[in-house]
Amino acid sequence: MENPLRLDKYYVQTGSMTLRRPTLASVAAAQIRASIEGGDWGERLPGGRELAKALGISRPVVYQALRELESTGLLVGSTKSARTVRRPDSAHRAPAAKVTFLSPYNPEELEELPARLAPRLARELADDGLRLEFTRLANADHGASPRSLDSLRRSHNPRAWILYRCSPSIQAWFADRALPCLVIGSRPEDLALPRVDVDYAAAARHLAGRVGAMGLPFAKVLLLTPSERLAGHVLAADALLPRELRQTHVIGLDADPDAMARQIDAALDRRPGLVVTQRALHAKAVIGRLWSRGLLCPRDLSLVSLQDSAGLSVLRPAISRYTVRQAAVFSAVTRSLGQLLKGSMAANSGKLLLPEFAMGETFGTPS
Repeated sequence: MENPLRLDKYYVQTGSMTLRRPTLASVAAAQIRASIEGGDWGERLPGGRELAKALGISRPVVYQALRELESTGLLVGSTKSARTVRRPDSAHRAPAAKVTFLSPYNPEELEELPARLAPRLARELADDGLRLEFTRLANADHGASPRSLDSLRRSHNPRAWILYRCSPSIQAWFADRALPCLVIGSRPEDLALPRVDVDYAAAARHLAGRVGAMGLPFAKVLLLTPSERLAGHVLAADALLPRELRQTHVIGLDADPDAMARQIDAALDRRPGLVVTQRALHAKAVIGRLWSRGLLCPRDLSLVSLQDSAGLSVLRPAISRYTVRQAAVFSAVTRSLGQLLKGSMAANSGKLLLPEFAMGETFGTPS
């Protein structure tokens, strides 16, 4: 600071009345605060002697100003030592003009539906002066430490969060702190967070009815699921299989392609009548293993995916699957996020989208 403080700058006049000017210590405190906020100092302020020289005032006035700032919580220290600046945490900072999309993936690794949703959502948010920010949290589908989540919150502090494929423990962390967030995908039923998801449990119930109608014993049905088994995966398994079969007929697939291939081969060795996958990529992997064994659908067994992707309809044979219109997903996400940003969305609300069965060539009675 080049110029010493002058009280004549701080007269306030209203009409013909001059208001009482503040004390020199209050003016010094305001100047020090402004310098801190302007980045003139880092985490530690200079000592009292240096501050007094810079401000052109006596050290007793400087110390009085510093005590005022200590009382507000901005500074930490003692009269004889240089003060430490206490930066406000994210709970007290104004949220940044952005929405953070948190997932265990980089943007280029997103599955088909969220990958198509993201650019459209970014354009919608830009119209409202908000930026869509992608943040990868490694192994977010399995969990994260509270310390890493606290650090993430402080460093980003957005207007709202979008949680995609985040574990129940991470979702619970956000719920406990009442942070504005929207879950895309499954969440535990007892967790008070708004969400948008496809009702895969309804799809599984519909498929169970078809299985019963075709006379196939449920003991001949295998369900292939991701190894992390999010809440939606569990609900779908409960809707498809009788309780006594859920432990033995639900197979969690490894993410490693070689390990997954071995698990699928072991499942096919059990000679199932129907294989149901909870992810589209698992259905493609099953088709590959069937080709390697010379097996055909539905001659040797049926295959149904509870999740859709563009590749399932163009494969030969075309895979029977449950599908939901992308426009419906986009509409539900944008509407829910808009309500969340306005503060008008209830904690336990959201939208469940009902998928439709798309009959391909892989579902039928084995010959």
